[in-house]
Amino acid sequence: QAPTVTYAVVACGSASSFCPSGPKLVPIDALHGVRCCSEDAIDGFVYKMECDLWSTSHDLEGQCATSVPYYTAKAICEGHGARLCTSEENANNCSKPAECQLNWKLVWTSSVMESPSAMPSSISESPSAMPSSIIMYSPSAMPSSTPQPTFTTTISLEPSQLPSQAPTVTY
Repeated sequence: QAPTVTYAVVACGSASSFCPSGPKLVPIDALHGVRCCSEDAIDGFVYKMECDLWSTSHDLEGQCATSVPYYTAKAICEGHGARLCTSEENANNCSKPAECQLNWKLVWTSSVMESPSAMPSSISESPSAMPSSIIMYSPSAMPSSTPQPTFTTTISLEPSQLPSQAPTVTY
């Protein structure tokens, strides 16, 4: 069963110093703009070559969708055969050509949160020690700058040259 979404992440429509705030959680019934993204060409979408991404802020009738609740925004994008843009795509100006004067306003993103006990005021862009309950439905556009270690176990049938720190005792 899918989690019940009660809050979703909004972020500025582009990297702009005029935006009211960074990414933050808001109730899903709040009214914000729509930015739909697709890796494939869709009629009416605008292409951003640097990101290899197509985007729009128009609803299915071609009108600017500047003030809708979360599920309406999600349905508009799915109706186009697209998805809500990620906050990273917006911050990287990948959806900036999407029109409708949303570059300096908050728009819905594809990041959602399961019912939190307390609504945080903002989302940190840096990692924390604790895993979050934010569910990302699409991969980020940027590769990780910190490679994850890999662990391998080697089993040898030959005795080792050095004594073990914790010898195994068998009966």
